[in-house]
Amino acid sequence: MFIGKKLNVPGQYDISYAALMVLKVISDFPEGGYGYNLMQTLTKKYNWAAKSGTVYPILKRLLEKKYVKQQQGASRKKIYIITPRGYELLKSLETELKIIESRTSPEGWTIDTIIDKLRDRCEFLTNKAKNPDESTHARQELYSIREKIVAFIEILDKYMQALK
Repeated sequence: MFIGKKLNVPGQYDISYAALMVLKVISDFPEGGYGYNLMQTLTKKYNWAAKSGTVYPILKRLLEKKYVKQQQGASRKKIYIITPRGYELLKSLETELKIIESRTSPEGWTIDTIIDKLRDRCEFLTNKAKNPDESTHARQELYSIREKIVAFIEILDKYMQALK
């Protein structure tokens, strides 16, 4: 995937794809969301196993740029809420969000898609990965693919049980 890359929107925004995804997830929580549930949602929605070491620095940058605001929640948890400026950014980058979602969404995956992705990642790992970042990225994608395979196996198991 392209999590760390910056959006290519000349002269408009200095924001990464990852920050845009985090902002979108925050917008899905009308009452605001705290870091842990944002990370869970990123994993479910975008198949991105987001870690706190990535998400919290992104939240800090979003706060500095005033795309989100922070409030104190229950038991000293920090709640992140999207601001009107954040909504404006999401609206202006709607096309980019659709591209991100189409590339990362688990819906619509077929067994052929999974096999193709698995083949590509294995080839990449064996032939092309030149540095730890590339290897880590490929490994994360393989874990995501593994989750899809497990989901397909569970569906097949249920189908086989229904046939008995």
